[in-house]
Amino acid sequence: MDNSFSTYLNIHCNQRSKSWNSEAIMRAIRMDKHFAQSEETRIKAWDVIGERLNFSVDNTCGGITLGIDYVGNKELLFAEEKVSLICHRADEPLFMQQAQTVLDAARHGCIVVSAFISQKEREVKKLLMQEALPVIEIMGEGFSAQYHPFGASYDACKAGRLVQMSPWTFSSQPERKLTREMCLVMNELSRVVSKTPDDWWKR
Repeated sequence: MDNSFSTYLNIHCNQRSKSWNSEAIMRAIRMDKHFAQSEETRIKAWDVIGERLNFSVDNTCGGITLGIDYVGNKELLFAEEKVSLICHRADEPLFMQQAQTVLDAARHGCIVVSAFISQKEREVKKLLMQEALPVIEIMGEGFSAQYHPFGASYDACKAGRLVQMSPWTFSSQPERKLTREMCLVMNELSRVVSKTPDDWWKR
């Protein structure tokens, strides 16, 4: 058995980034039309998210920071050319254009970053995986100590074409619901990692 890429299956815990902080998360909440209505709704949103976020202690500053766990080829995280895939309902008539632009960017060396939440985003993910194109996937659940990708994601991860990232703590509760608040956080992490706006593909 070929174990040359086995290190890509190791989980790296509590990684930190200066760009990934409570301000980034609150920015995502404030931008949402539902939570933008009042401070009360934003506080409640933070309470929901806070129960699941991966907080860690930073001994260098004596404070609490937001941690990110990941599995996969870390070189993808440091690639200069990355693009986000976030499909909005308002852009549904332009989905074919968006999908084609994302695929073309990936074929020309860009790493696609997405939470792959919507059905349309998952359609694009399937095409990316079929063409063995590199992907950074934002996950909706935390990793257990024994976690590893499965199916096609396992093969892609082992081959160094996939990174799965999670800002969440692991829960043993079955089928923990993915909330609107969590989707906002996951999409914001996609923006932070890719350093691209949602509508880059229109420009």
